[in-house]
Amino acid sequence: MNQLKVQIDTQLEDSQKLKALLRERLGLRVEIEELEEGSLPSFEMKARRVIDERDQETE
Repeated sequence: MNQLKVQIDTQLEDSQKLKALLRERLGLRVEIEELEEGSLPSFEMKARRVIDERDQETE
């Protein structure tokens, strides 16, 4: 199974709820890493399109 690591710089009351929601919506195993507030750089550029180039598994 594919995996996604999400770094957040805020403290959540329930990171497991976010983890479950992301797994449900994205279909990926998700690891949530909570960092010290303000430790991630702010992003001020235009968003980039992401294309999923993984091989599609047949069931």
